[in-house]
Amino acid sequence: MFDLHHSGVLMGRQLVVSAVTLTLFIPCLSQFLFMVRERGLKTTIALSSLVIVFAFSMGYCLNKLLLILEIL
Repeated sequence: MFDLHHSGVLMGRQLVVSAVTLTLFIPCLSQFLFMVRERGLKTTIALSSLVIVFAFSMGYCLNKLLLILEIL
């Protein structure tokens, strides 16, 4: 993402929003499979759905907040 920002493809605000959204997201497939093994498929799908909605919602809210405050 740094290279995309450095080459002018991403603006600073987009870089911050994407970093926050990716941080809140489920990190990888192995984490998902571990959750399936520990919690079961139904619970994992429910938790993953909530995490995905939460991550994108926070990214959206952060983007709107940065636009309103004219930061980045």
